[in-house]
Amino acid sequence: MRHQEFYSTGELKGEGEMLQIRDYTSRGDGRQVDFDDHECCIECFPEITLRKINTWNYFNKNGSVIITGSYVVLDYMGVPSIRDGVWSVFQEDGKLFQQVVYSEGKITELSMFDSEGARIE
Repeated sequence: MRHQEFYSTGELKGEGEMLQIRDYTSRGDGRQVDFDDHECCIECFPEITLRKINTWNYFNKNGSVIITGSYVVLDYMGVPSIRDGVWSVFQEDGKLFQQVVYSEGKITELSMFDSEGARIE
């Protein structure tokens, strides 16, 4: 399901996909969850939770994209939504400022870019 978040002043802050999922006490195999195929059981918590999944874009108040990246949901208690893949951070003028590569929430690579958008070695 598509979801949007807004600043308190009404401007779009972020948008992406949400996964409806049920948490339960026996979760814990660590696999990525793309859809909730678990039927309600005695170990389930009563409410459905929403978790960010796949690509999300975040905006500054003037509508420019400032961050873009992806989330995965892992099969653990609390069904965490964590960063995965390439996350890009942009300057006000739209040029790339930083890229961070995540693997299931852990940073594996970090790249910085100068004011012209060229990678800093």
